[in-house]
Amino acid sequence: MGLTVKRALITAAILLVLLQICATAQETLTDSQARIRSLVQALYHFPWKGPGLIGESPTCWDLNLTYPMQALLWAGPAAQDALLAKLGDLQIKDQVIIVLDGIGDERATGPVIEAMVSEKGMATTANAERINRSANIALTNIMAADVIWPHGGGIVIDRSPSDSKQRWTEWWERNKTTFSVRKIDPKSRYYSNYPNYGIYERGRFAF
Repeated sequence: MGLTVKRALITAAILLVLLQICATAQETLTDSQARIRSLVQALYHFPWKGPGLIGESPTCWDLNLTYPMQALLWAGPAAQDALLAKLGDLQIKDQVIIVLDGIGDERATGPVIEAMVSEKGMATTANAERINRSANIALTNIMAADVIWPHGGGIVIDRSPSDSKQRWTEWWERNKTTFSVRKIDPKSRYYSNYPNYGIYERGRFAF
């Protein structure tokens, strides 16, 4: 067998292995996305009682995460698109917001702010207070911004201000062109009034 033929056979064998690897990776990705979709659907069947303030100085919230919420956090950024697609569903919006900003990046910020309840809609929107409380916790986590809670000192606010959406909208308009999650110093996430004080990192995924 000539050298050229041997090289051709070796090249063909290598290509075959690479194709098999790609096929396996695609199957794994497909399986992963199917599992994520199943977890998102499970949000409808696991009642969530919402976040609760359990400590001050530092401020600490118990997010009371259900199994599917925790599992979606473990799935990490791969779950972001599936969650974004459910932001308009009032039945699970508060859960989606909490999970999304535990795994998302700046692409999730605008949609989450848009999903909040406006000051005019607070009296007529079901679950409005919990939706905005979830968004305030989640957005503070992803941006480490003192829009709702000051970085240190002052009075801890347990109730979300009625104009929370407007506050975040104004902050985002000023910062969206330059903001990046990856640029945030992890130390800046640990200030005395940080509303979940690193609870997302205790799940698994950390920015």
